[in-house]
Parts: sequence; C-alpha cells; structure tokens
Amino acid sequence: MQKINKNYIYVVIIILIVGGLFLFQSRDKDLALEVINDDYTAEEIESSDMTASLLSSAPKKMMTLKIYFPNTTMTAGGTNNCQEVFPVNRSVVETIAPARASLEELFRGPTIEEKELGFSTVISSDIKIQKLTINEGIATIDVNTLTGEETGDKCKEASSLAEITETLKQFLTVDNVSISVNGVIKEKITE
Repeated sequence: MQKINKNYIYVVIIILIVGGLFLFQSRDKDLALEVINDDYTAEEIESSDMTASLLSSAPKKMMTLKIYFPNTTMTAGGTNNCQEVFPVNRSVVETIAPARASLEELFRGPTIEEKELGFSTVISSDIKIQKLTINEGIATIDVNTLTGEETGDKCKEASSLAEITETLKQFLTVDNVSISVNGVIKEKITE
C-alpha cells in the first residue's frame, strides 16, 4: 500500500472545516434573533432597521401575562376603592424579561374591549421605566412620573401604585415591590 502524504490529510481537514463553517453560516440565516437591551422598548427594537435584518419569519412563541387595572363594576359594593385592582390577560411575544413586558402592557392601558368591561387606569401615558430589577424576591422599579403625585391626589397615587405592584407580584420571583419616582421611594410593599 501506498503511504498517505500528511499534506493531503491537512488539505482534507481544512476542506471539512471550511465546509462545516459554510453549512453553519447558511443554517444561521434561518434562526430568529432577539436583541434585548434594557434601554429600548419592545416597539423600538422591533421597528429598528438593525433588528429587522436579524429577525426571520420563524413563528414567535407567545406567553400570557396578567395586567391589573381598577374596575368599578367589579369592586365590592360598587365603591371606588383606590387600591382594588383586577387582572386581565394579555398575550405577548415570549421574552426573558416578562416583568418589563407586563409593565409595558400596563402602561399602554386597557384595550377597547377591556374598557367596555369597566376596566380603567389612572397611570399617565407619559410614564417610563427608568430602572427595573428583581433581586432576592424584591422587585425595584424607578419611573419618571406617578399619577396623582403631582396633584396630591392620594387616591390616584394609591391606585397607580396598586396597578404596578399587583402586576409585578404575579411572578413567583417577586414577593415585595419597591416603587420610586426619579429615585425617591414612594412605596415599599412588604408582605
């Protein structure tokens, strides 16, 4: 038998490596990529030119979140209890940041259908999440504004705090919630 030259073996190995890289690169085009950055909202990410080229037509998995709103038709005795809120289900694209996604849904307010069922919100459409962390069972959120705070309306402030708190407490990783406005703690809820 003829002895195989080592150079031929090296050439075959290089061809296999280059071929494997080519196959991996072409397979990668079919994968959907999600860009996650705390500085951007889901709408900003989805509408950006950068991610439009990265996302494929792969089907997106959905998840259901509970969003809490006041509802005077559901409040016991029809009274206006400032801190009583009730859940609605929202279906959103699955994310590794469901707490942020649930708050973004909360800040959008009730849908037309939810309004017809008596749900409302006191949360300002100008509210933005400045920081959100969950550590050792405590969700800490800092926002830029809180409804009722600027006018001294304690009922509206209590309602907006309840909407945020209950929306966050749906997650097993959240036992307590601390809410601040521009770094000033408004409410630290412990149970």
